[in-house]
Amino acid sequence: MESESAGKKARSRARIVREAARVLRERGIAGASVDEIMEAAELTRGGFYAHFKDKDALVAEALDLAFREARENLLTPKATDPRSGRAWLEFASGRYVSEEHVREPSMRCPMPPLSGEVARADAVVRAVFTKNVKENVAVAYALIGSRNKHARAFAIRTLCSWLGAMVVARAVDDEAFATEVLLSTRADTLRDYDARATKKRGARKKPRPK
Repeated sequence: MESESAGKKARSRARIVREAARVLRERGIAGASVDEIMEAAELTRGGFYAHFKDKDALVAEALDLAFREARENLLTPKATDPRSGRAWLEFASGRYVSEEHVREPSMRCPMPPLSGEVARADAVVRAVFTKNVKENVAVAYALIGSRNKHARAFAIRTLCSWLGAMVVARAVDDEAFATEVLLSTRADTLRDYDARATKKRGARKKPRPK
């Protein structure tokens, strides 16, 4: 009986976190009220404190889930179709810097809608955000395929350019311009990668001094 009760509580908590992750993506931290989240989870407001000590604790856990889902949806290629290097960049930029990502809340990375708010958030929320941004960089760094400090810098620069493109594309009221922002950012990503690859090949071919 005790095990059944614990299982029910765990399922309720998971439902709250899932709904909170959705609302955070759509409305941000300030717009995500506990009442709305609990109602969406089909639970009473009074039951909230049986699971979380405060809203910040819920936001931190929901943010962690939102990042994990975004990495799976936007950055991680399927095991049946593994990609790395330029192929991964083409895949990931096509997923992340896309009109679908602009429109579809359920697949959204939490970085574009929440970065500004997190900068002013509680320490526990900022810690989860920082951990996950670093994890995104680690994923990109691993899949770019070249393991050195320049590849890590390229991974950071690439993710930041994608983030900026998404912020602008969602904010402007000109759909054609938003599409232009997305397409130019994707194209620049691949151009930058190709320029790096060409430079590396040139460095390898450079004759050694006698």
